[in-house]
Amino acid sequence: MSDDEIYDSVLSNVVGPPMSGYIHGLGAGSEPKTFEAGQYSHATVEEAKRRADEATKRANDAEKQCMLLANELFEMKENSDAQKYQLGGLLTRQNETDALVKRLLEQLSSTSSSMRFDG
Repeated sequence: MSDDEIYDSVLSNVVGPPMSGYIHGLGAGSEPKTFEAGQYSHATVEEAKRRADEATKRANDAEKQCMLLANELFEMKENSDAQKYQLGGLLTRQNETDALVKRLLEQLSSTSSSMRFDG
C-alpha cells in the first residue's frame, strides 16, 4: 500500500468512512453550495452586470491613463537624452572657447611684456 492509502485506511478506522456533505474536521455543511436556478432575482442579476460593466470601464480608463503616463515618461526621457547631448556639445564648445581665451591672454601678456622691455 502507498502512504496515502495507509493514511486513508487509518483515518477511516478512526473517524469513520467519508460521508456526503461532510468534511472531516470541519463538520456538516462545509462544502460550497451550488447555484440553483431562480435563486437570484432578475434585478440582482442586472445590478451585478451593471457593477461588472462599471468595474470594466474603470479598469479600461485606468489602463488608458497608465499608457498616457508611460508615453509621457518616455517622451520626457527622450527630451532629457537630447538635452544631455546638447549640453555635452555646449560644454565642449565652452572648453574650446576657454582654451582659446587662455591662449590669447598668454599671447597678449607676452606681447605686452616684450613691448615694455623694448621701450
